[in-house]
Amino acid sequence: MRAVKLLSFGICALVLGALTYRFYEPHHTNTTPFVPYSLDSHALSSHDSILTPNAPTEDFAQSLQDFLLVPNFEKIAHASSLVDLGTRLMVLFFAGNREGARDVKIYQSFLYKGAKSWSEPKAILTPEWLSRQSGKFIKKLGNPVAFMDTLGRVHLFVVGVSLGGWSTSKIYQLRFDEELESLTYIGELRLGILANFSHLVRTPAVLLQDGGFMLPLYHELADKYPLVAFFDAQGQMRFAKRLNNLRGQLQPSIVATSPAQCLEFSRSYKSDFAYLQACDEMGNVWHKPVRTNLRNYDSSSVFVNIGEEVVLIHNDGFDNPLLELYELYGEDIHIHARASLSLFWLKDSHKGIFERLLTLDVSKERNGEVSYPAAVLDRDNLYITYTYNRKQIKYTKLRLDSIYELIAQAKEKNPTFFQEQKEEPFIEFDDFYFAHRKVR
Repeated sequence: MRAVKLLSFGICALVLGALTYRFYEPHHTNTTPFVPYSLDSHALSSHDSILTPNAPTEDFAQSLQDFLLVPNFEKIAHASSLVDLGTRLMVLFFAGNREGARDVKIYQSFLYKGAKSWSEPKAILTPEWLSRQSGKFIKKLGNPVAFMDTLGRVHLFVVGVSLGGWSTSKIYQLRFDEELESLTYIGELRLGILANFSHLVRTPAVLLQDGGFMLPLYHELADKYPLVAFFDAQGQMRFAKRLNNLRGQLQPSIVATSPAQCLEFSRSYKSDFAYLQACDEMGNVWHKPVRTNLRNYDSSSVFVNIGEEVVLIHNDGFDNPLLELYELYGEDIHIHARASLSLFWLKDSHKGIFERLLTLDVSKERNGEVSYPAAVLDRDNLYITYTYNRKQIKYTKLRLDSIYELIAQAKEKNPTFFQEQKEEPFIEFDDFYFAHRKVR
């Protein structure tokens, strides 16, 4: 009987995957203005101390970074999301007895820029509250994703599960009030034609000029693939689109690189090379994925457009030479995929070539990890939070001019590679662009 039930479930999953795939390829004529997420240029400045990327010392990044731990009074903390509020930062994360436990809640904490401590975390979302609002039983929560749109509204998307594990999850949409103290329930994202199962969210949206946004999603049951969902200025989902036919692609991170173009990098479900994919026409056209020179060992990465360059925050524990240097210097390091978190520069988007700029952090605990990064930036700094040994959320800050200095050093290694190319003429699309980020 058990075998029959498992076979039936497998057949249903395959049918669901096939039908869902068809659902994500609608004939669509876009009528909403969509525009890029870009920054003002940042001037380079000199510094007394610039990180040597592979220096095996305890203070290897102190010349560039500040580290703080977000308070956590639960056994585990994971999957942070970061929002720039101008004078302060807001971080959200889930915490509880263990991942997937029924006592897991979504917590909120604040940090004034320049301050030395985060506020005491406050539980802002529980499975019980979301069950009452949605009218559905929800037993566990995960992966909060928050961001501010161009109209100043702060959105929250969260994964909720009623039955089974993450592969049967759904995505729920909420919105903060102006004081960021309470939430309004918007609804459940309708992404599948059968039971709406197995959709998750992990990384923030690409903003659109009119107040709408393009939200990266992924499907996990039977087949695993990335999607984007388009939302209008009222925050209502208009349609969703599958990005490619690759298998085993999860947790896409997307950045706009021009008023009509973007780049996407996904987590690989298997230990394989990661892929880079470009879009045109504000996410309506997606090109063939390009295999990169980075491996992705089932870990979440995040793309950031810092203005003139694109960087990637990425787990590289199996490929980071710093870990081997630590061992040579007598440090006890357990090498695994999430043992180190590094900042990479996108050297060549056409060939998918990345270059490591610096190692952000290393976990020396046997089962520890530095993983699931989130990032935002303002005119001067790149702010990053990430899971630290599954016990707390760790925060660091990088000066943008220092990042540019490291990129300049990388370019000096092979100057002929970076000869300026003649710019193509800019094509006007009226106001049909990705949104330019407002620096606060």
